[in-house]
Amino acid sequence: MLQRSGIVLAAVMLLAWVADAEAGIRHGCRACCAPCVTYAACGCGNGCGDCAPAVVYAPVQPTYVERTIYVPEMVTETRKVQVCEYTNEPRERKYTIYRQVPEIKKVTEEYTVMTTENRVRRESYLVAKPVYREVAQNYTVMVPYQEKRTGSRTVCRTVQETRVRTVCEDQGQYEDRVYQKTIGGGCYTVSTGGCDSGCGCRSHRRCRRSCGGCGDCGGGCGETVTYYQAPQVCNYVQKVWVPNVVRREVSYVVNRMVPTQEAFDYMVNLCRPETRTRMIRVCEYVKEQREREIPYTVCIPVKQSRTVDVTVYRSVPEEKVEKYMVAVPHMVDKEVQVTVCRMIEKKITVPVYPSCAPCYQPAPCYQPAPCCGR
Repeated sequence: MLQRSGIVLAAVMLLAWVADAEAGIRHGCRACCAPCVTYAACGCGNGCGDCAPAVVYAPVQPTYVERTIYVPEMVTETRKVQVCEYTNEPRERKYTIYRQVPEIKKVTEEYTVMTTENRVRRESYLVAKPVYREVAQNYTVMVPYQEKRTGSRTVCRTVQETRVRTVCEDQGQYEDRVYQKTIGGGCYTVSTGGCDSGCGCRSHRRCRRSCGGCGDCGGGCGETVTYYQAPQVCNYVQKVWVPNVVRREVSYVVNRMVPTQEAFDYMVNLCRPETRTRMIRVCEYVKEQREREIPYTVCIPVKQSRTVDVTVYRSVPEEKVEKYMVAVPHMVDKEVQVTVCRMIEKKITVPVYPSCAPCYQPAPCYQPAPCCGR
């Protein structure tokens, strides 16, 4: 905290010096003094004269002194405080309740009964009376008739026409031709006897079938003989169709449709209008006033009285005692732990600079010379 205060004070002093220097410049003289912490010479040198003779300041050495400061520290203390506590205490109180007791009373009451009464009234009304009369009416009917007319139509007639076309016919025949075919020939191997232990049946199918199988080579087939048989040439006759295509012209008859125009007569059904007269019956309504009697029923209120039983409830007071608990407060002293912030003294060493009296006196450094003028 003290260091921060020293810094703020030095800044204020520096601003004051700068303001005075600027004032000297505005009055025609340059800033000619430096802060006390720096040694400098004063002088305007603007042609009007010097502000003051040059003053040279030697460097200032600080002096260290011991100061006392207060540092905050959190300390836990035991304090006595009063606490409000509650104790349950049984108490009694009396209260009154009202019990409803029913009672039956005879009460005479009047009530209204609606009775019916038959009456008759006369009223007039209008009716529409129908009146019929015969009226002649003309009407038009369409009378049908037939009319003979002549028309023209196209008729297709069949005309026979002979034409010629070319056809191809196969006039061939069957011929017997002789072919040769080779049958058989090759090498054959046959068995010479029954089965023996030679196991030859494993390599010859015929021996296997004739010996009944070799099994596990317990008894094989006998010796086998291979011989050659020459092939035989056979001739056979086969019928072969030999074609002979011949072209010739054939005449044929075709039926051609030829359209022709011819006249014919036909009948047409037409209608012509014809006016006729007939008698029709027309109904007209004439208003006629009549009277009639209408019976109706009305309801007439009649007052009557009767005695009825009515239940009423009477309140009867009754006292009761109720027990209840009351929380009675009382103050109690208790010790509690409280955290307190205390300021503790602390010794520190700080530098102190001596004051620069020549700069803060009404010295010529901060006032312009008479030659400068204001």
